[in-house]
Amino acid sequence: MCFELKTIAMKKIIYLLSLLILFSGCKKTDNPTQQQQEKPVSKVYEGSIMLLSQEAINDFGQNEYTEITGDLNIGLKDNANYSIFDLMPLASINKVGGNIRIEKNNAIMSLHGLESLESVGGYLYILNNKNLKHIDALKHLKLIGDGLIIQTNNTLTNIKGLQNLTSTVGYIAIEENKSLTNLNSLQNIESIDKDLIIRYNENIVNIEGLQNLASINGNLKIQDNYNLTNLEGIQNLTSIGGEILITQNPELVNINGFQNLTSVNGDIIIKDNYHLRNLDGFQGLTSVNGDISITWNRYLYNFCGLRPLFLKNGLNGNYGVTMNAYDPSKQDIINGNCSL
Repeated sequence: MCFELKTIAMKKIIYLLSLLILFSGCKKTDNPTQQQQEKPVSKVYEGSIMLLSQEAINDFGQNEYTEITGDLNIGLKDNANYSIFDLMPLASINKVGGNIRIEKNNAIMSLHGLESLESVGGYLYILNNKNLKHIDALKHLKLIGDGLIIQTNNTLTNIKGLQNLTSTVGYIAIEENKSLTNLNSLQNIESIDKDLIIRYNENIVNIEGLQNLASINGNLKIQDNYNLTNLEGIQNLTSIGGEILITQNPELVNINGFQNLTSVNGDIIIKDNYHLRNLDGFQGLTSVNGDISITWNRYLYNFCGLRPLFLKNGLNGNYGVTMNAYDPSKQDIINGNCSL
């Protein structure tokens, strides 16, 4: 009897020890789900890097850097590059302290691989990428310190991917993108510290997408957009710190997008807009600290939008008109003779 009790006790002890070992092992085992959710360890590349081939991108990507303190250059500005076709090896990068320059990469069709990018301290240049069709991969980009320049990307049809940019951007230039049809995705931008330039985009018909833009501290230049019909999209713009230059937009019919604009700290130049009919969009202007020059707008016959400004004596510079359908003097406009 005593022997049987000892045997039972021994079995219980062995069983309890087995359970203890089992649970101890479970505590030491990592949860695979938690492992997948852990963010990659921060790994910083000090300085700037120039990547001129797919091999160079692949090699650099193996290091899995999360941050580059200097510039990131992909491609050369002098010669077209056909070897780079895949940016996926750069998928770990979320911050670049300097500029990013993606230029003359004729085999790149998208920016896939830059989905983790959240911050660019300097300028983001996307230039002369012949077959680039979209930039959706930039959907997590929130901050651009100095400016955004998208230029001469012939097959780029939209700029979706920039919808998470924060309220203030230093400088924006959208130029010579002949397939681009709109500026949608810039809706979160409320102010621009320097210039906004939109020019030589053959197929843009409006500038909707800038509907929350309230101020530009530099210049506004809208030039040579051959199918632009109106300026709807900047209706919340109230002040411009530099000049307004609206030139050679042959299909532009009106400037009604300026209806909430009250002050311009530089010149206003309206020139060579063939189908422009009136200036009603300027009715809210109270102050212009530069000159107003309106020339060579063949069908422009109605200047009444300037009358409130002149009645308030808000023009601090000179007023000049020539070669429009009607060329009223400043006094004509004040007297009410502002339209044919």
